[in-house]
This record gives sequence, structure tokens and C-alpha cells, in this order.
Amino acid sequence: MSHKKLLVTLPVLSLVLSGFSSNFAQESGGGVGWIGVLIVLILLIPLVWWLMRSSGAKMTEPGHHPAEAHAPHAEPSLVAAEAQSAPPPLESAPAQSSELASSASFAAAAQEAAPPSRAQALGKPDDLTVIEGIGPKISRVLQENGVKSFAELAAAGQDQIEEILQKAGLSNITDPATWPEQAQLAAEGKWDELETLQGQLKGGRRS
Repeated sequence: MSHKKLLVTLPVLSLVLSGFSSNFAQESGGGVGWIGVLIVLILLIPLVWWLMRSSGAKMTEPGHHPAEAHAPHAEPSLVAAEAQSAPPPLESAPAQSSELASSASFAAAAQEAAPPSRAQALGKPDDLTVIEGIGPKISRVLQENGVKSFAELAAAGQDQIEEILQKAGLSNITDPATWPEQAQLAAEGKWDELETLQGQLKGGRRS
């Protein structure tokens, strides 16, 4: 029974029992009216208790849940998927700048610690002995005649080199035919190509 029905029923029962008590008092001569009132109270108390118990039992029947029980619950899998799809927090600009500075300093230190490359070792313009067929003696003779770098050796040409060697009495011990070609590669820093070419030579001569 609902609360509204309970509120309607109680006054009706009270009126009925009050009327019964009045009739009983009139029939008894008015001397025992209090007995009727007592009887009314005794009858009302169990009735009220029974009505309240019936109303409470219906409210707690299976299938009748409070509003909180019907609140939607988030699925664990959906919560986990949302957490994984959330973008990572962006790092602050100072942190990124610090990482870039650290990377740059590390690269600079690694470059300083690295050994010099073959191109750097062979890039000395006066080291004419890099050319296949030129030894220390011929290198000194060429420098004394104004040929002091790879570029000057490449520009001199075979005829001028042979003339220098002939004056020094060295024309019969070497062949300068490939020297300008080798010197040109060295002057341009093409060390891999120079190494390939020298692999095909023997004493400065093509094998």
C-alpha cells in the first residue's frame, strides 16, 4: 500500500472507531467512555503497524530499485580504450630546448673525439708523395720548380713535368703520364676515385 492510500485510510478508520466509541459510551451511560477510547487506541496501533509494514515491504520488492541502482556504469574495456587513446601530455618548451642543447653538445664532442678521415689526412696540398710514382726526392724537385700543390701539379701537364724531371736527371726512373690525372682527383677531394685509380697503377704507370 502506498503512502497516499495510508494517509486516506487512517482518518477513515479513526472516524469509524470514534463513532463506535461514542455509541458505546452512550449505551454505557457515559461512565465508561474512556474504556471505548482505550479500545480504539488498542485497535489503531496494530492496524497502523500492519499498514506501515505492508507499505515498506512493497517498496523493497525485487525489481523495485532506487534511482541510484539504475545509474549507467562505464565498461572497463571502454575506460581502458579511452585512456590509451588519450594524447600524451606535451612537453614544455624549456625541456625540449634542454634536450636539443644536450644532443648538440654530444654530437660536437663525438665529432672532436673521432679520428681524422683519410681525406683530411691526405688533403695536405704540399704532400705530393700521395701521387703514385712520386717519392720524397721527386717531390722536393717539383717544389723547387714551383709545383707545390695538387692543383699546380694537375695544371702543369705531362710535358712540363717531364721537362723538370729531365733537368734533374730523373726522367729515366719514372713515368709522369698519370700524375696530372691523380693530382686533379686529389685537388678535388675525390679520394675514393683516386684510390681506385691507383689500384690500377704500378709505380705510377698503368699496368
